[in-house]
Amino acid sequence: MFGFAAFARGDARQVFLAASNSRDEAKASADYVCTGTNDELVIQKAIDDCKQTGRQLFIYRGFYSLDAVHEFSDGGPRAAVVIRNMCRAFEITGESRQVGGYPKGVELNAPVFYLRPEALPTDGESVDIFRGQWSREGILNGSALNMKNIVIWAPDSQHNLRALDLQRVNSLELHNIRLSALGKAMLAGLKYPYNNPPAPVIGNIGVTLTDGSNNAPVNLVNVTATGF
Repeated sequence: MFGFAAFARGDARQVFLAASNSRDEAKASADYVCTGTNDELVIQKAIDDCKQTGRQLFIYRGFYSLDAVHEFSDGGPRAAVVIRNMCRAFEITGESRQVGGYPKGVELNAPVFYLRPEALPTDGESVDIFRGQWSREGILNGSALNMKNIVIWAPDSQHNLRALDLQRVNSLELHNIRLSALGKAMLAGLKYPYNNPPAPVIGNIGVTLTDGSNNAPVNLVNVTATGF
């Protein structure tokens, strides 16, 4: 059994988010609980709450289904979720992700954000799974992002997409992040033989980092990408 949240439920510094299959005590204590359908809308509400209240986001481990990419008014590409410009240091913390040995199938000891194949646009236009909010000034917006203990899983490796598009983040730390673009077969567990998943196409990118700044520190610790 993995540890409970890092802070007590009543801690004013945190917004708590749970998945439909998070354990019962996690769902009972969460500010937002996803239903397993279009979870990206609930995730976005939790992030917007963090922006409005100045709090950080804590995500209980579970399976979060991203069923669509959406147009946002900031001029950036379509995305499942946009991390708002907080004009401060913003933390997105997954409850836990223990790393040991070669992963067999999708990890269930962390928040897993799964972009369903049906969410991909048929016009082939490039989309993002998670991205930072775009701004006219580029990344010079005073926002810093610290993200840790997260798994982002794309349905395949044959679409022009970015799992984490963080060009509009002024200072960035990623800790214990796994990005996977293997196919739906992983739902049944990754077993030998691996059916030779196709090579990623040009434009299928795991992480896009800060751009255009002489002062944009980036710190990556245990960040892995498979199929990008």
